[in-house]
Amino acid sequence: TNYDNYVYLPYSECKKNLGFEGEVLFTVSDKEFVYGQTYHFATKTYDGSQWSDISNQAEYTAKSAIFNESEEFVGPVDPSIVWEFRVPDAYNLGQPVVAPDGTVYFGAPNDQTNKPRLYAVNPDGSEKWHWDDQTAEPSEPAVSADGAVYFGQFDPGSYVTALNPDGSLRWQYNIGDRVNNVSIDPRGNAYFTSENRFITKVRPSGKAKWQIWNPFTFNFLPIADVDDDVYLVADVAGLPGFYRLNGEDGSVVWQTRADDNFIYYAFDLVYDRSQDKFYTVTTNYGQILTINRA
Repeated sequence: TNYDNYVYLPYSECKKNLGFEGEVLFTVSDKEFVYGQTYHFATKTYDGSQWSDISNQAEYTAKSAIFNESEEFVGPVDPSIVWEFRVPDAYNLGQPVVAPDGTVYFGAPNDQTNKPRLYAVNPDGSEKWHWDDQTAEPSEPAVSADGAVYFGQFDPGSYVTALNPDGSLRWQYNIGDRVNNVSIDPRGNAYFTSENRFITKVRPSGKAKWQIWNPFTFNFLPIADVDDDVYLVADVAGLPGFYRLNGEDGSVVWQTRADDNFIYYAFDLVYDRSQDKFYTVTTNYGQILTINRA
């Protein structure tokens, strides 16, 4: 309950939110905060007749989404819309990615023409070019070091496409089923999982380097820019599994699986170079797992 500038939690809720050292744990949505403003927190207890004195005081300064490594606020000074780009006859837009030159790429359906497109938008919000996909909506794109754009297709598509920076076709590879996302290593090789349960590596020329069947890895994004190998998550009988594959032939270097009594799901890996570790968040009460690279 929130009134008189205090937040009151019933005892039953406090019991459920007690930490290992007796601390009270709670979460507040970012939407409740005003960026840059400091909020003060304290705890009081009620024994049925009177309240205790305020204790365990703390404060929190709401951060902007844009902070530097020194935790200093760097923007936006004016949180206004810089530009808008409207896509005609599209009921939703795909996940955008931003290339090093500031170009924004994303896929979108088109309800009127039934020809989905991949859009390239300039840093000023004007259209750079678009690619008409004749069969299915483009999935989340990725940009290589030389500016090429790679993307798969949602249902009913089956192609992985590479476009040159000017929007012309570089190559297409038919995997036979949908591909939700693609990753690229520094040498321009593309890696992806497909719904027909393959993990595939495609050379910069558009020819397959290797392809292996794995029933557990669809919809997970391979990580291929750490070293010469490939890392990804798997869903193994309802628990997260993890693979390291040899980048040359796709053979398994190591694999491991979470050992738990709960059935839960993990998301794509994130690599921390400073610690040489991978992290993933799970649906097991927001648990974060750490995986050693070696």
